[in-house]
Amino acid sequence: MLFKKGSIPWNKGKPFPQMLGNTNGFKKGEPGFWLGKKRPDIGPKIIAANTGRKASEETRLKMRIAQAKRGPRRKLTLEECLAMSIRQKSYHRHASIETRRKQSIAHLREKAPNWKGGITILRRKIRALLEYRLWR
Repeated sequence: MLFKKGSIPWNKGKPFPQMLGNTNGFKKGEPGFWLGKKRPDIGPKIIAANTGRKASEETRLKMRIAQAKRGPRRKLTLEECLAMSIRQKSYHRHASIETRRKQSIAHLREKAPNWKGGITILRRKIRALLEYRLWR
């Protein structure tokens, strides 16, 4: 379809799409402005609004079913608590100098992942020779 000189466009006088209903500037499908942000002013209001509120029997039944699916909670024994605390403490602990020395020895030469059969040592010996220096 060709446009003729002097013809009136089809959208002459019609409002822009932003003016038809979405006047707030947000696009459909984009995440909200407050997504992932904390609202310290709203938290206490929600807590205050829900304080003393009782759930209906239907809601309480749904919560019981959900809890049953997760399984019963049990209290940890003293040994389990101690084992957990030791694991947490050892997580941030640094290896001792003796342990680091052992680890270093464990990855030397033939045991190292990039070991090429001693070729570097051989090349150093060659480059140190007088004949090699004179040749260069």
